[in-house]
Amino acid sequence: MSTFYASPDGRGTACTSDNPCSLEGVRNKVRKVNSDMTGDIIVKLNSGTYPRISAFVLDTRDSGSNGFYVIYEAADTSHPPILSGARELTGWTLHNEANNIYKTNVGTARFRQLYVNGTLAIRSRTPNISENTYYGPYYQGSFRLDSTQRVVQVPSAQVDDWERLDEVELVMMPHWYHLRLRIDSLVENDTVALVVPKKPERNRAFNKKESFYNGGSKTFYYFENAYEFLDSEGEWYLNTDSKTVYYKPRANEDIATAKIVVSGSTETLLRISGKAYAPVHHIKIRNIQFEYTTWMQPSITGMAMTQGNQILNRLRSTEGNVVPPPALRIQNAENIQIERNVFSKLGGVGIEFYPGTKNCEVVGNVLYDISSNGIVLDITSDLSTPRSKRLSNVLVANNYITRVGRQYSNGQGILAGFVKNVIIEHNEIADLSYTGIQIGQQSGGNQHVRMGNNLIRYNNIHHVAQLHDDGAGIYTLAQQPGTRIYENWVHHIVKGPWAGSYSFAAIYQDNHSENITVERNVLTNNTRNIYEQTRIGAKNNIYSNNDSEDQAIVDKAGLQPAYADIKAWVPVK
Repeated sequence: MSTFYASPDGRGTACTSDNPCSLEGVRNKVRKVNSDMTGDIIVKLNSGTYPRISAFVLDTRDSGSNGFYVIYEAADTSHPPILSGARELTGWTLHNEANNIYKTNVGTARFRQLYVNGTLAIRSRTPNISENTYYGPYYQGSFRLDSTQRVVQVPSAQVDDWERLDEVELVMMPHWYHLRLRIDSLVENDTVALVVPKKPERNRAFNKKESFYNGGSKTFYYFENAYEFLDSEGEWYLNTDSKTVYYKPRANEDIATAKIVVSGSTETLLRISGKAYAPVHHIKIRNIQFEYTTWMQPSITGMAMTQGNQILNRLRSTEGNVVPPPALRIQNAENIQIERNVFSKLGGVGIEFYPGTKNCEVVGNVLYDISSNGIVLDITSDLSTPRSKRLSNVLVANNYITRVGRQYSNGQGILAGFVKNVIIEHNEIADLSYTGIQIGQQSGGNQHVRMGNNLIRYNNIHHVAQLHDDGAGIYTLAQQPGTRIYENWVHHIVKGPWAGSYSFAAIYQDNHSENITVERNVLTNNTRNIYEQTRIGAKNNIYSNNDSEDQAIVDKAGLQPAYADIKAWVPVK
């Protein structure tokens, strides 16, 4: 076994404990000795913050050989190293004494998240957030969409002559959708206002009948990103013309000592990526923290998302692949292990596996305060993707996933597409606005999609789908022969006060779900325990003994004892 060292201020080529290298330096050192390994190569990352303005990249040249691993891990697990895209903001001065608003110049920086002492601040909005379960209240009940003209009608009392109208976003959440529409213009009369969204989102957001959006409680919404909305503690606003950010501190914050951080330009912190004909392999990532990534696309083109933050009618030249970009991206990779890492304060996804991924493990990680999804398993493959490129044989176990979908509310804990031989077990997933686990994609009919033999078992899923309807603790789509959902504890899945009238359940088998066995799950304190959408092709599924309250199943569900400590890594919100 060989051991090398890196540190945030490392330089040179020795890579010893006394003379550590930079991240790129230690990687390049390993490349010289990993072609014929006789034992694992350990790369120790000293404590501290490793600033990133671009992703740290590991490719085929960085693989282990002869069945041994190249392991990147913390030198001191009590003070894990941090890969960070953060930029700290300083130089705050009082801007408005009466309203206790401070400001500072940020130059050309652009960002959609701001954190104060590690806590996500609120991008200025109306109505103001007054609670932290549903992150509401919202406007509701007086909204209408004209799908022919592609304009939105709201009560005139909800809008005003906002100075920087073109940067205000109308954020709409009909059923399982999340739409962010920049505003081109407002046309008001005494009672109603017509909101004209900007293009391109005006042309791609409204792909369903008007009845999907209109009437009663089907759509709840708010307005975001104007100085005029900056009236509540913990809110901030960025004026890109004056290059000034404004912040109204919370009562317990001292602007003179607070650490105020925004995400810089980095969307991805670590990329492990091989080629289809030469996959990267035998790499382990252990006890590392990943923090402060960005994703600015909604500020440029607006955004329209279906479930799991999947982008509708993607503009492929300018947007990420299907969902927002991940902090850790893995593609064309085999025998990769991701263990005991922390992913937090991210502008996109936590971890995403792309096609060409096999025999990988994601075990004992913590994911919290993430704008989009937690873990994504090959959501990019479609029906035409060859079997050889499909994600398979991946283990997702003993992860604690909470407070994801913080800014894109229909984000999910674990989102998996047309995958096979995947095991999702012993995870705890809690405090989400939408679905805990989705496995399967829209197939367009009862047809063979080359997925199946997936196991979802021993998970503790609770207090999810708290905001949207048409959600679930565990949600399935498409034919999945051999897939089993068993011995999970799914509880307190209760339709929230803002949700519409669409279906909702602890375990929900939606469009064309087929050949799935659901058995011996403990389902308690839920609005509905099981729903099978037979009206849209769900059939040939087996249900057995899901009305049990077997304490042995409850006791077994969720994190195993060896990983119980990871929950303490998440600060109380």
